[in-house]
Amino acid sequence: MQNTVRVNYTEAEKLTYHEWEVIHNALKKEEKQSRKAERNYYIKQKIMGGVLALCGILCPLLFGDCTASVFLLPLGIGVMVTKEKVVG
Repeated sequence: MQNTVRVNYTEAEKLTYHEWEVIHNALKKEEKQSRKAERNYYIKQKIMGGVLALCGILCPLLFGDCTASVFLLPLGIGVMVTKEKVVG
């Protein structure tokens, strides 16, 4: 009874400890890679938001027109602070 582990909820298989350990380690590795990819996505999103905000700050200084700043600065700040995925 100690050697059984439920792989699917529809069908339980009897596995040795070594087989269970291999499956378990593979799932942990996949989960770790998924978390790392998601963390990298949010880091990239914050960098892109910072670039947009920086463009919004530099536009009036370089071109003397703050029309782009009206859109870029709030957009950049919003992209940096949001917890949702907004950058494709």
